[in-house]
Amino acid sequence: MNQLPLRIGLNDPPTFENFFGKERPEGPEILREHARGKRVSPLVYLHGPTGSGKTHLLAACIHEATEFGHRAVGVSLSEPGQAAPELLEGLDESGLVVIDDIDVCMGIPEWEEALFHLYGRVENSATRLVVASRHGPRASRVRLPDLGARLRGAFSVRLLPLSEPEQREALAARASSRGFAMGEEVLEYLLRRARRDMHTLMGYLDRLDVVSLAEKRRITDGTGRDFTPVKTKSWLADLNSSMTLLFVAVVGLGCASAPIQEMSDARRALTMAREVGGNASVAAGYERAVRRVENARRALASGDFNTARDHALEGKTLAVSVRALSMKLTGLEQELTRRDARGEDVKSAVAALLEASAAALKGEIERAERFAEKARDLLDAR
Repeated sequence: MNQLPLRIGLNDPPTFENFFGKERPEGPEILREHARGKRVSPLVYLHGPTGSGKTHLLAACIHEATEFGHRAVGVSLSEPGQAAPELLEGLDESGLVVIDDIDVCMGIPEWEEALFHLYGRVENSATRLVVASRHGPRASRVRLPDLGARLRGAFSVRLLPLSEPEQREALAARASSRGFAMGEEVLEYLLRRARRDMHTLMGYLDRLDVVSLAEKRRITDGTGRDFTPVKTKSWLADLNSSMTLLFVAVVGLGCASAPIQEMSDARRALTMAREVGGNASVAAGYERAVRRVENARRALASGDFNTARDHALEGKTLAVSVRALSMKLTGLEQELTRRDARGEDVKSAVAALLEASAAALKGEIERAERFAEKARDLLDAR
């Protein structure tokens, strides 16, 4: 599968190259090979505390798999009440399946049973499965004995939190990869005032990224004096510490109605649309989403927060639709190829899929979705 072009500055996608973590030395390399198609075990089990890099490595696995032409799918179980266990059905048809936050579902019988059955299907196929949990396989609160045995028998990779020097290095490197630099005093201030887990620190980095884009300047000079907050309250000008000014601007910018979260969500949605390994037909829709986010950036830079928010939300919605359509079209293409090879009559479904692809090429996402659903209905009716 070909990846869609990325033409604006987005959050750098999580990869094995930009992962910083304390783990068994061979851990990331084994995961990389697993993602590429060399299955080391039906199941690889990542575990470590919040902020140790589990979600980063899961995303890196998806990135690596799609780079090598494999279909990959990722699921987070952080809010099991918002989904049904049936969510796990059919995932084993992908080359790689990654599941985050499985510890949240431990102790819930229907979710444990669904995970157990997914493992069984994966074990009897070429699919690779990677799961992540805050708890090790032997410390898991799983109640289903058969599932517990499978988890304990998995290839296990333990992750540990970074030390402060390692956190500094990781933050500076990720900022640099996004096109701006963080001076030592900025790093010092964030590490003093924020929670010390990388999840939280990277969240602040996301906000700094948005601010640096809006201001078109680098947060670099070590004193923070060339950082000007967007629309901050006038009393902030009286503060003596430029680092305090920076921190208030980053953490409290939402009080000034700047759409920081909306911009971050839109950029993340674009990254996910790209990382899924985009079907070439959806390139036009993807470019529309990119333009929406670029328009949001310009509006943010000019202080027009309402317009920025509207464009960011539109860009996010479009990127999510493009990602879903890309996965749907690719899945239909693969299934039609398999059925045609078995000698089945799939002409009507192929015609519907061609209509869907043609609409997608024109950027007509809703029309493309309707024809894709028609193709699916025709296949299911057989």
